[in-house]
Amino acid sequence: MKSRLANYLTGLLLACSTLSASAGGEEVVVIYNSQMPGSKDIAQHYAAMRQVPAAHIFSFALTTNEIISRADFTEQLQQPLAEKLESARLWKFGKVNIPAAAGQPAHMETRVVESKIRYAVLCYGVPSHITEDVSLVEPAAGAMRAELKRNEACV
Repeated sequence: MKSRLANYLTGLLLACSTLSASAGGEEVVVIYNSQMPGSKDIAQHYAAMRQVPAAHIFSFALTTNEIISRADFTEQLQQPLAEKLESARLWKFGKVNIPAAAGQPAHMETRVVESKIRYAVLCYGVPSHITEDVSLVEPAAGAMRAELKRNEACV
């Protein structure tokens, strides 16, 4: 447990040191796991040091494991974060025309069309890996090489 905390703290310090000095805290959101003791403290400390507004700190009740399923990632982090960013007016969604390509017809999609955020800082306790979801199949997957069909990921 202690080494895991040390790894996250090291990662946090690296994130602090690599953000551009010209990038203000207004361009950052800080994400922490409300289920992990210490995660909130680290988020608040980071935000204070980088002058991130308190309204840009977001809490999510996530697993305390380093690995999260694709479904849990989508339901517990990805979608709720998008909703919070939109309600805080940090993201704006709009309809975007997607031209026909690779055998797919032209269509409209809802996407982020404006963002005030450049960085998302994931604090200690936020899972770092998303497991593979075998039920997730991309439309053009048939034409892909086998090594490109993988869908596990890092958060």
